Amino acid sequence: MATVRRWLWVGALAFGLVMLALGSFFIAKGFDAKAQIRAALEEEQVYTSKDATNFGVAEGLLVADPVTAQAQADTIKLHTLGKWGPWNKIPSKLADGTPNPDRQTFVNGVALRTALNMAVLSFGVADLAIGTGAVVLLIGFGSLGLAVPAFYWAKEAETELRKHLGRTVAAPAGAD
Repeated sequence: MATVRRWLWVGALAFGLVMLALGSFFIAKGFDAKAQIRAALEEEQVYTSKDATNFGVAEGLLVADPVTAQAQADTIKLHTLGKWGPWNKIPSKLADGTPNPDRQTFVNGVALRTALNMAVLSFGVADLAIGTGAVVLLIGFGSLGLAVPAFYWAKEAETELRKHLGRTVAAPAGAD
């Protein structure tokens, strides 16, 4: 048991270094994911419409972040549901028996909203990864700054105490 206590600080050091590596990895991956999402949104060249001002975003902005993506998704929802209502309220055929083109427009709106909402969700997951990485980094720094020195100096104190006790009292046979 004394051997385990003697080397416990090395385990705390390894744990701290692993936590620093994991935290850095999470943070890097989070920022990388945000950059990929932003690039994919910018590639689509979607701009906020004039009704996006109802959701706190100016007209004509390139959709490239969670705020503009959410505003544009809400604008599309306002237009589709506001004009036709829910899907089951749109007749599948017109009076002359031809397919209703409004249904396809509605489906296109749903597809666009879904893509924009997925981008918003993805930004949130990337932020979660960055936040988790920051917490893991703090755990690593805490381990290196607190546990390693505490275990190391406890080992040193035990060694000094053993030396002191060894001079004053004979150690029993078989003791470390």
